[in-house]
Amino acid sequence: MKRILSVCICLAALLLLAGCSYDVRLGKTDSGAVVKFTREGSKEYGLSINRAEGGALEQPAPARLYLCTDGQTLTVLEAAYNSVKPGLRKVEAKAEIEAGGSVYSFEDLWRIEGESLLLDRKVTVSGTQEGAGFCSAASLVTPAKWADCKYFIPGVIYGNPHTTDYSKGGRAFYDAGYFSLREDYLSAPLAVVADDGGWFGLLNRKPDGATTWEETTAAATDCVVEPSLGFGTLEVAAVPDGGVGISFIYPGTCREFSGGGFRSSSTPATAITRIRLHPVQDGFAQEYQLAFLLGSSDQMPDIEHDAWQRAWAALDPKVEKVDLEQMRTALLDHLASQVIEYRDRAGIPFVIDAKTGKPGSFRPPFRSFPSRSSYNPDIPRMQTWARQLGIDFDPTATELEIWEYAVLGFCGKHVEIAEQFLMEAYRDQGERGIRFSQLAEEIMASLVKYVPLDPPIGEGLNLRTGKVGNIHGGNSWGLRPIPEDLARLMDMLEREKERGVQHPQWLAWGKSFADWLLPLQRPDGSFPAAWDDDGAVSDQSGALSYAPVPFLVKLSNFTGENRYKEAAVKAAEYIWNEYGAQGVYQGATGTSSVADKESGMLSAEAFMTLYEDSKDGKWLQRARAAADYAETWIWIWNVPMPVGADPDVLGWKPGVPTTGVNGIGSNDVGGVDQYLDWAVPIYAKLYKYTGDEHEKDVAYVLLHGTKAMLALPGRTYDMAGPGWQQEHWRMNPIRGIGAHRTWLPWISINHLHGVTALEEFDPELYQELK
Repeated sequence: MKRILSVCICLAALLLLAGCSYDVRLGKTDSGAVVKFTREGSKEYGLSINRAEGGALEQPAPARLYLCTDGQTLTVLEAAYNSVKPGLRKVEAKAEIEAGGSVYSFEDLWRIEGESLLLDRKVTVSGTQEGAGFCSAASLVTPAKWADCKYFIPGVIYGNPHTTDYSKGGRAFYDAGYFSLREDYLSAPLAVVADDGGWFGLLNRKPDGATTWEETTAAATDCVVEPSLGFGTLEVAAVPDGGVGISFIYPGTCREFSGGGFRSSSTPATAITRIRLHPVQDGFAQEYQLAFLLGSSDQMPDIEHDAWQRAWAALDPKVEKVDLEQMRTALLDHLASQVIEYRDRAGIPFVIDAKTGKPGSFRPPFRSFPSRSSYNPDIPRMQTWARQLGIDFDPTATELEIWEYAVLGFCGKHVEIAEQFLMEAYRDQGERGIRFSQLAEEIMASLVKYVPLDPPIGEGLNLRTGKVGNIHGGNSWGLRPIPEDLARLMDMLEREKERGVQHPQWLAWGKSFADWLLPLQRPDGSFPAAWDDDGAVSDQSGALSYAPVPFLVKLSNFTGENRYKEAAVKAAEYIWNEYGAQGVYQGATGTSSVADKESGMLSAEAFMTLYEDSKDGKWLQRARAAADYAETWIWIWNVPMPVGADPDVLGWKPGVPTTGVNGIGSNDVGGVDQYLDWAVPIYAKLYKYTGDEHEKDVAYVLLHGTKAMLALPGRTYDMAGPGWQQEHWRMNPIRGIGAHRTWLPWISINHLHGVTALEEFDPELYQELK
């Protein structure tokens, strides 16, 4: 009787257990988030994270598969874990998905590290399906609504869309309810969602990035099945049943719209899927290592800072050292060799091919780049002029209409060219230094004589004709270039003053711009962003109001007129309140509505200038926040060049590390250049003023990593000689190719500024970092 009773009790207990939940607990994160694997009764296991700040993150089916058998259609298959085995601070979980006669075995190892949940995954295929391909995925989901969340994907989106509609982080994607990006588009394979429980993110801890020439040049609508593909996709998407998820998809199948980020919002676009798969082949295995990051802040500057620094720590970027003194000499000698002295004008033409040293640019033979310029310049007169100067001129080149211009600021930096020549003249007391001093004087005399600043009528001087305007023939101009260069004018005047040399004409020229600009400052502290050919304001946005701040502060200190500094403070307050506090900066490289790295860099310089002038700690905090934003555009992992590519075709050469390149703007996601090398002294100052070693690490990466494709003695690649470098490249399809292989003056100037300004600020730190 007793035995019968005990059996009945056991059966009752089992029946009761079958209706109850059974959890396998992994543990707590440092902030108290509880991670566990849950099931209801006899069902299989899902993943759940209960955050200390409130709100759960869940994934009831942690194993997900995308299967394609016809080259066009993806079938989504999911499974919960059928086995969960707890261990010492880890959980081993397994799942299987069977489809088409093949079995896909998921072996997942989960661990907690600080505020991160780490996943090491292996997916193994049993059974072959000829012609079929697959990718696998891991994800987490918040129940929050899509419209209630904010998003951070470095170089793509900072809170909400700030870019052209069809760019990867644009309004078209937002309205469709997803952002889907191959990781080779990204400075770090990282995506973050901020909801009412704080934020959570997904990071690929061990990115590979491998691709082939066939894949990277294939059309977006082509299905590519290739076993060697090593890149994944980060996707943030609204979940059909409600909520928002972050997924890592491997290999990198992603959802897009046809066309590029520069597409007009009025142009129709088609939603497409770029299908990239591994073969369904017996014994084939995928492996990847992810981190699900958890954070508590709801402020975008803090989210960007915390998520990015954790990505930096995980990826631990390494760069190859460059001989900076050799580089400095090569760049300055190259710059001097490009100066044209013609009549009473001197300067460096705007666009020159880095491979041949010839004027203009030469477009690569790929479908996405036009082979000819649509503008028809006066080529015969140009050719005659070039022959007169001894310049090898190819009339078939593209962009010849802009070649003749010496340009202020941004890409031309002519005052900064003169500054670098003068700084080298201080170092070199011989004939070479005398020549540099002469060139600086000639360039400045040309600018002062020909380029009016009250009011401005463009940003450049045509060295052949003496005409002033913009490089495309009109007289429109934007707020950034002129004051950007005039800040360097004030530095130059200070150095010359210390040596007992006065330049009243230079000062009057710069001051005339400030006197013209100040009456245009609006009550909120902002300035207009751009002016049209007739001098009327063409862009009322205040997004570029950071641009004049350093110049106005330095002019105020040089002249003793406080009104310039007062205007600078008002403009900087506006930038922080309207942009910095939201964690986004705009307008430096595109229209005023486009987020980009250089806006962050210039805002950091503006805030830093005010801190160094006033020692008010709020400006240091703001400089750091703007620098944090700018930093998120730096590639902190190496994207390898495509296997099978012809090295002669590639602009970025195989085997050269890409760590340290920087994204350009949110309207050109995946396009990179080296412009942030100019910001080396900003990060060095942040290190000295805050003591944060991370800022020194950033300065080091920018000081050395940005020189990887610069032609130096003994390492000229296929360029015309030491000192040459092309302007930009693609890390996305078509990887390793730029729109051209053109050199512009900013390239050399930014490399030099990173060295000379660092050395001037702190010679000992320069010696340590060099």
